[in-house]
Amino acid sequence: MKTPKLNFALICDEAFLTAGSQKLNVIGIFSKIFTIKLPAMHPKLAVVANFDCGEEPQKYEAEVQMVKEKEETKILVSAKSNFKTPPNKSEATFQIMVNFQTIPFESHGKYYFKVLLNGLPAAKIPFEILPNK
Repeated sequence: MKTPKLNFALICDEAFLTAGSQKLNVIGIFSKIFTIKLPAMHPKLAVVANFDCGEEPQKYEAEVQMVKEKEETKILVSAKSNFKTPPNKSEATFQIMVNFQTIPFESHGKYYFKVLLNGLPAAKIPFEILPNK
């Protein structure tokens, strides 16, 4: 099974699907979080990754992990879900959307979210925690 083609991946303040139409709504895309002091707690954020479905329906275990650069083996937060892509939808897309709340940060620096599909890397979304000057 090959990994689906990534269309986009992002971090934002909020993401949700419109009832009925199932349209993706993304609010407040960002790549930097500014903190006054450490440790810091970010109230909420969402991670969204959008992929092409491919020709055949597939089952996936999706996982989104947050790690700090240079400390990749230490997973700071993570979420998992299972899903199946729809049949005969060669031009359709699917998305992974995870909303996190109260994310702790112990230090400034570079971080990223990894999106894994069936344990294989599918997307990497970098962001930074910076001091508020």
